[in-house]
Amino acid sequence: MSSDLLIETDRSPLRPGDQAPEFTLPAGDRDGVISLAEYVSRTPLLLGFFRGTYCPFCRWGIARMGQASGRLRAEGVESLAVVATTAENARFYFRFRPPQMRVATDPEFATHRRYGCSLPGAGRRSQMPCGPHG
Repeated sequence: MSSDLLIETDRSPLRPGDQAPEFTLPAGDRDGVISLAEYVSRTPLLLGFFRGTYCPFCRWGIARMGQASGRLRAEGVESLAVVATTAENARFYFRFRPPQMRVATDPEFATHRRYGCSLPGAGRRSQMPCGPHG
């Protein structure tokens, strides 16, 4: 494991065939909420978990995931980014940099933890390592 990425989990990461934990989160790309239930019965879903719009690596990852989302959509797969920031911060950021996919917000990292990919110092931005591998 890389020294700049330490994983702290409330549960083990999901494995193929595991049931995905349900969530309903504020949308970060528009008004409203986003729920896993919107996708589960109709399409496969690629979820991306990101620290926040303050992180340059996360901003790059969100942009790259958005670029791939069009190709994935053509294959019947939807994409959704879950960003650990407030809905207001995300909406401000994405107003100037519109994402090419839906974005949900979870400033407390609760969804990250439920999926087994929480980060050290969750909720304490200054203590979270940020590097090209995390």
